[in-house]
Amino acid sequence: MTKANPYSSVTVSGYNSSPPADDGTNVDANKVEWDKHVTKLGDPVKTAVESVNSNAQSAIGQLKCQGRVTKTIAPFDLIPSTDSGCATFVATSTATEAPDTYFNAFDPSTRERGGFIWTPPKAWDQGDIDFRVGWSSTHATASESVEWGLRGIAFGDGTAVSATFATTEVTVTDPAQQTSDLMLWTGEATGLTVVNATATDIHAVFWELYRDATATGDDSTQDARFMELKIFYTEDKREDS
Repeated sequence: MTKANPYSSVTVSGYNSSPPADDGTNVDANKVEWDKHVTKLGDPVKTAVESVNSNAQSAIGQLKCQGRVTKTIAPFDLIPSTDSGCATFVATSTATEAPDTYFNAFDPSTRERGGFIWTPPKAWDQGDIDFRVGWSSTHATASESVEWGLRGIAFGDGTAVSATFATTEVTVTDPAQQTSDLMLWTGEATGLTVVNATATDIHAVFWELYRDATATGDDSTQDARFMELKIFYTEDKREDS
């Protein structure tokens, strides 16, 4: 993405870049009369330097890391859906001195869901979202996979709360490993379009993360433990204005 340059170039003005040649004659046209130049002439170089300083300070004030940004969603951000909801998050530790791990369990026999609210900043370009899911399993079989999906819908002032998610969804399938209790990461799923993303007055975005155990690509016979969601989006503005 091409970003606008916040720096304004400076040009030197206030002098004649192509003055007429001095023919050396003592004529009125070549005379400098003091009464016509009592006021000191401006210094164009000094003016240009001052402008450079001013413009540079203004440009620095507008700098911000624009481009791709990551938002992380943890298990305790995820609320089980009222219809076919996943399990509420729990904490566990697999070994002494190991950190507690937090996860929501998703069933292996049906499609289960969990939701959260996260509204991107106004600097969001309102384009498509990419994501990755971090998860684990107690089942040590590399030949079995889990399918994760994500969808989102934006709400503005006065949007009906009965508005629905898009029927076109973005999913990603990831295999388990030969060793259980590993932190696994899916590949990056791309091109998730948030419903109503182009609205001019977005106040809240509702998201739904799900495991579709009924999908052809999901053949794991164990609970899948959701541990982290990474959402990737693009910012193209320097502030929320």
